[in-house]
Amino acid sequence: MKTLIWAQKAPGVWSATVGNAEAYTPLSVVGAESSLDAIKEMGDEPFPFKPELVMTEQIGRRTIACFPLDKTRKSLVLGFSS
Repeated sequence: MKTLIWAQKAPGVWSATVGNAEAYTPLSVVGAESSLDAIKEMGDEPFPFKPELVMTEQIGRRTIACFPLDKTRKSLVLGFSS
């Protein structure tokens, strides 16, 4: 499994790429930009766990991501684009 390299895109929003990034994303197809005003108003949040503990593995066209969640974690929101 590989460790991801994370980048903060906005307050509380983190991004990492597994494999090769595609030229087309849902936003690029419709010509839209992310709206960050509301997110910025919410304030910043630290990365939710130790980044080096998030591991991925690619098997064919599938990607497996393992996150170090514990009982105190109420939710984890993931966004995938391909």
